[in-house]
Amino acid sequence: MKHAICMALVAWVTLACTRTQAPAHPVKAGSAPRLSIEAAAAGLDLKSPPAALAWSPDGAFLTYLEPGADGLNQLVGFDVKSKKLRVLVRPLDLVEKLVETEAEKAI
Repeated sequence: MKHAICMALVAWVTLACTRTQAPAHPVKAGSAPRLSIEAAAAGLDLKSPPAALAWSPDGAFLTYLEPGADGLNQLVGFDVKSKKLRVLVRPLDLVEKLVETEAEKAI
């Protein structure tokens, strides 16, 4: 069961990372205008594929790292029972929120 879920997740990630379409009309080399990096990246989902795939010790989650909205890797888990993904740990949740004292604000 774990192997099947792992393989399904790997297949899903592979498909998600290789979504390409053939051009409608063949283009001869050198005939197309140069494309800027900004134009090439516009509208693309540039998230990197999941890294560090591992099973939780109890086998309840297939876990991996993926970039969060803040750009930092977060630990995500696929819950085998509910068949849903959820974020398990965000790096910034592990850092104590620092609050400036009045003396620090005065400096």
